Amino acid sequence: HSIVSIYDDEYNLLYENGKYLAEQGKMIGAAFIAADIPEKSWGKSLTIKLEVTEDKAYSKLHDFMVLRSVDSYKYLILNQQAELMLFITILTTSLIIIFVLAFLLLFERRWSSISRQGMFLLSFLALISSWFLAFNGMFNIFINNKVFCANIEYISLFCTPIMLSLFFFEQTKEGKVKRIQISLAILYGLFALICTILNYSTQNYNYCKMISTFHILLLIGTVLDFIIVMKYDMKNKLSSAVIKYGVLISLLIMFFEIVRYNIHRHTSMYISALSRSFTSIAVVIFILALVLSYVVQLADHYISEYEKRNLEKLAYYDVLTGISNRAGCYKHFESLDASKENALVFIDVNNLKYANDVFGHEMGDKLIVFVAEALKTAFRKNGFCGRLGGDEFVAGTYSNKGQKIYDCMNVFNELLYHANEEKLFPFDVSVSYGISISSKENPISVNQLIKEADEKMYENKKMNKMKRRQ
Repeated sequence: HSIVSIYDDEYNLLYENGKYLAEQGKMIGAAFIAADIPEKSWGKSLTIKLEVTEDKAYSKLHDFMVLRSVDSYKYLILNQQAELMLFITILTTSLIIIFVLAFLLLFERRWSSISRQGMFLLSFLALISSWFLAFNGMFNIFINNKVFCANIEYISLFCTPIMLSLFFFEQTKEGKVKRIQISLAILYGLFALICTILNYSTQNYNYCKMISTFHILLLIGTVLDFIIVMKYDMKNKLSSAVIKYGVLISLLIMFFEIVRYNIHRHTSMYISALSRSFTSIAVVIFILALVLSYVVQLADHYISEYEKRNLEKLAYYDVLTGISNRAGCYKHFESLDASKENALVFIDVNNLKYANDVFGHEMGDKLIVFVAEALKTAFRKNGFCGRLGGDEFVAGTYSNKGQKIYDCMNVFNELLYHANEEKLFPFDVSVSYGISISSKENPISVNQLIKEADEKMYENKKMNKMKRRQ
């Protein structure tokens, strides 16, 4: 908030920074300044003048160093190498994963809650890392534009709680908590939007003037989050505990940040540096708490999905063959659109009783598995297949591929023919089947389609029995 002027002992102006910003009313708060001292002034005394330009602002000169111009960046990373590397890693990793996830999720019809949680968490990590790097002047190493770096700092700071509230919104199942979190996200979003509009559209207004208001909003939101976590018992105990301690640490972050901001005027450099160090540690711990909370949720989600798939497999898939069972077949029937061209074939395996009685049930199971594999091969690209029970199977095509059923059955019959040619079984493998088609010219309901295919299959079975008797 100050105009910085540097004079030599003859009061010649060697460097000036902030005058233009002061005239525009767009001061940027704390800044790291690298002032080039001309060779003619070497060995002379220097006077550094700080002129406060705004109400309630304060000027404070931190330590300064005399370095070669090419080495001036070293001041920014002095005693901060670990923090620099850590937050640059978090920022770049978060951005890379955000872009990769966004690209992959474009192909999904609907983002799952766990995917949205991941995007909000990664956005939060990217924003808080950007704020931390800009706040400590580390962006100045790469970008020689103080106003731009300051805007990154404030925009990142104001947007960070938006993503955090959205992350908590996705994590909770409680309707009341969801409403509170989405309200907080909207409040933070409106605040950030209003501040940005005022910063760029008005004179004598800048982001710095709203920092105290932002601290109050953030403190209120954090206390609300803490009350929510303490009051509502979440289903996932471990995730709830992680969030609880994460919110506690966020309170510490707010406390140390507000303390750090306000004690600059009254304390020694040692105390200021110490408060900043604690803020860094608290930010890192809070990030770890959020990431761990998400990892717990992610693990719980995938365990739940795994169990769901296993239950679905037991409910809808035949244990012996791995294809759909009776319930799974009727699920396929429900997905048929009566307004489109569909086709069904009901299949009955011949000689199953003979195989069981003469060669044992192991041979009968082998026959059932072979027929199922043949149906999977024949209908893989154009439809579905399943086992209704015993020696009865069904297969079908849908979505305007009704006539494809004849091609699929030709493939199926060829597989049976080759099995008999190669003597895979000590008896002829054959089936009886009936095909029913619903076309645009002759549309029939799904129930009629099933009934017709079943009746045709039994007619074909009777004919095959009569042929064998002859």
